[in-house]
Amino acid sequence: MTYTFWHLGVLIGEANLASMSGNRSHLGGIFHPTEAGLALLPQLCSIVRIGNALQKHLRSTGQSLDRMSPDEAQAALTACDEGRAILDFGRTMSEIELRGPDGVQVGVASMGFSDTEELRRLASASRGRSAKRQFKRRLQGDAPRYIVSATLGQSALRDTAAVH
Repeated sequence: MTYTFWHLGVLIGEANLASMSGNRSHLGGIFHPTEAGLALLPQLCSIVRIGNALQKHLRSTGQSLDRMSPDEAQAALTACDEGRAILDFGRTMSEIELRGPDGVQVGVASMGFSDTEELRRLASASRGRSAKRQFKRRLQGDAPRYIVSATLGQSALRDTAAVH
């Protein structure tokens, strides 16, 4: 079934989402962006890259989010470019709306976008030679460029169950 994705009222793409691993709450598929979506995808697909950058920054300063109180973590995130990038990512993701085939907004618990080319670059930069070759083989050929997954919220699951 074709679902659409919107950012602040602007259509950014669509995907034929299907249940993954037999779990009806977890949907995934190939993301087909609009022009507006292509402009936004670098940010939507950035969590791995900026998460790694934040982790490196915190390590270099002897800090760890795992050992911080919520107030300390908030202060750490707002004090560096890497942390502010994480906060910007979260804000943008919270602005994404998923609409079902009927055009009605679907409640989601979580959502993620992946750029297979970025994943390939990150793997090449951080893995050994054999892991790089294996990852590259998996992404060659007809591998889609953009992938999206969404975990439906409880209200969406109830609504889906009522329809079926």
